[in-house]
Amino acid sequence: MYRVTVTNQCAGDERTGRPCVISRVQLQCGNFRSVVPVDPKVLRVVVPGVCLLNAGHSIPQDRNVSFVYTSYLRENLYVLSAVCSLGR
Repeated sequence: MYRVTVTNQCAGDERTGRPCVISRVQLQCGNFRSVVPVDPKVLRVVVPGVCLLNAGHSIPQDRNVSFVYTSYLRENLYVLSAVCSLGR
């Protein structure tokens, strides 16, 4: 069993104090498979090798999204892309 945590460590805008929000986070997820299904709202394969985290929804600054998967092999997951914007 493996636990994966993706944390928004974006610094935000120091001048205005507005936090940084990330969304539409896509992970390189290889041949991701889990013996026990992962909630598709948390992680979903969108095309082979690419997974969408948190259904594309925003992750506020200093917050994280975590999930657990069960597999015989550990999958190396990497952020491929994300949209960064300033919150309110």
